[in-house]
Amino acid sequence: MPCPAGTPDGTLTGDTMTETPRRTFTRGRAVEYTAHTLLSTRGYQVFRCSGSQSPVDLIAWSHEGHPALIKTERARISVGSAAQVAKRYRGDLDALRTVILPRLALVQLWILSPPDGLWRFFTVFPGGIAEASECP
Repeated sequence: MPCPAGTPDGTLTGDTMTETPRRTFTRGRAVEYTAHTLLSTRGYQVFRCSGSQSPVDLIAWSHEGHPALIKTERARISVGSAAQVAKRYRGDLDALRTVILPRLALVQLWILSPPDGLWRFFTVFPGGIAEASECP
């Protein structure tokens, strides 16, 4: 089930219409912090991997679960099926598959999708992806 994103009222802040490198960075960081907050409220310990060279944006774990490595994205248009997401985000998915993982780690691509501003979660496997019903 998709999760609402953003501030407590479910919105993201900031002007995203102008795409300068600084605005792109700020927009991406806002999405990462939104995901960070969602995970924290669910009892996860979360660390943000800053820098554009990392294929992972967040690393999270809880006492009850396995570690999760998460890449966050914000889509301008609604994302479709897992097959469409795999095609559209191929570079990100390929980069996620190169990460050396701890045993039983979960790797996910989270996409903040319009028009409703809800998260879509996709679990990344060596040979493909599958939509997850909710975040870890």
